[in-house]
Amino acid sequence: EESLFGTGTANLLSRELPGYGYEVKEVVKHANPTRDFNNIVLRMKAVNPDIVIPANYYNEYALLVRTMQQQKVAPKAIYSVLGGAASSYKFLKEFPDAANGIIDCNHWFNPKDKRAVDLRKRVEAKNLFFTYEIFNTYTAVRLLADAIDKAGRDGKGADRAAITAALAAS
Repeated sequence: EESLFGTGTANLLSRELPGYGYEVKEVVKHANPTRDFNNIVLRMKAVNPDIVIPANYYNEYALLVRTMQQQKVAPKAIYSVLGGAASSYKFLKEFPDAANGIIDCNHWFNPKDKRAVDLRKRVEAKNLFFTYEIFNTYTAVRLLADAIDKAGRDGKGADRAAITAALAAS
């Protein structure tokens, strides 16, 4: 998508991928929001890329891959670096066929960490999806609470400088 988020990701990948032996065939920008990806997917079909790397938010991501599925555009891989739907249980539940086979390298939690598993259970008990916004926010708050606690233990009190130093040392 055409914001700083999408174009920044596209520019970085366009600059770096050729050094790893990848040819960037085309970078396609779209407005946010976009409600119709038919023309973009037709262009994609004509270019016939091996890999598609979407960089957009949930609604556009879901619509893009569903449109690709409808138009039978099946690259060898859809590689989600910062694609807003791939890391979403909502997307997996609502569009399992479209989500199938997508390689997700987006935000994720450690499924072996008991704290993360327990948090997921608490979130889902409230009929919510365990999104990366939830576990990233929870992790950030725990990190800050730990830094405030450590900053207060050294006898200096929990002033900003002590908290910043504790965060840097975490």
